[in-house]
Amino acid sequence: MEDLSLLEEKAARLSLCRKWNTTPVMGDGPLQAGVMFVGEAPGRNEVKEGKPFVGLAGRFLNRELERVGLHREDVYITNIVKCRPPDNRKPKPEEVEECREILEEELRLIRPKVTVLLGDTATKAMLDKSYTIGNNHGKIIGKDGRNFMIMPHPSAAMRFNRMRLMFKSDMDGLKRILQSS
Repeated sequence: MEDLSLLEEKAARLSLCRKWNTTPVMGDGPLQAGVMFVGEAPGRNEVKEGKPFVGLAGRFLNRELERVGLHREDVYITNIVKCRPPDNRKPKPEEVEECREILEEELRLIRPKVTVLLGDTATKAMLDKSYTIGNNHGKIIGKDGRNFMIMPHPSAAMRFNRMRLMFKSDMDGLKRILQSS
């Protein structure tokens, strides 16, 4: 069984990270986390600090975790793509595929009760392309023996009131799901 340090070494060898001349940002949290949050890709702050979700969106996520009685130290947070894309653009499908093996290994190691997909990129990468946040947010979707939950990305929730309301409602739903399991 690979551990997270071996995954970090594997990520550093990805052609994306070498091509983009950036350091991979690996997931953060305990190996026995009941919840895994999966975002899109690291941003400037994440690359600088070497941890996912440490900028404004990360602080928003932390506040929402606290609001529902969870703590960042109790959840595992990662991204679909481990390196920051040029100009902070969305990762292309072939770039997502290059990183998939590492994310799948994270999922295998952590074995969360619920994997929360933050935003459209994470949702499309892990589920069928037909899933949308508007129609599926807050629902548990079973696939390959795993439970996924779709939520808006924290950065969208910070900018758009409708997304903020969805995000808060979904976090409340996540809390109920965890309490019932």
